[in-house]
Amino acid sequence: MVDRAGSTLTCSNYLDGSIAVIPIQNDGSLQEGWRLQNHGGSVNELRQEAPHAHSAALDATEKLFYSVDLGADSIFVRRWPCTSEDTDILCQHKLQEGSGPRHLVFHPNGLVAYVISELTGNIEVFHSGSFERL
Repeated sequence: MVDRAGSTLTCSNYLDGSIAVIPIQNDGSLQEGWRLQNHGGSVNELRQEAPHAHSAALDATEKLFYSVDLGADSIFVRRWPCTSEDTDILCQHKLQEGSGPRHLVFHPNGLVAYVISELTGNIEVFHSGSFERL
């Protein structure tokens, strides 16, 4: 994922549950980046023994960064933009155990988020501010 300003690239790393945050230079080249780390696992011992970051998204304001983690059945939320010193998780939205969330997208109105899960095939709908189910 690249932010709207084109200044930062993020890459979800499934194997270790981390997210690479890589600054982009004005000429498009990449600077040295840092990692954000998700934590946890869930009930499916074969697929969810550890965190498995699957995708990332920014909210409409680009003030919140969402990391969707199949292994932890969670969406981890952090401040955006973040720095190598500011990697704290603001909150963790737990989804249905064993669901294995894979992707999150926001409706163009910025008020609704859709999450599709790989292990159940479900699509869940949330209010983007509170992350309460709709």
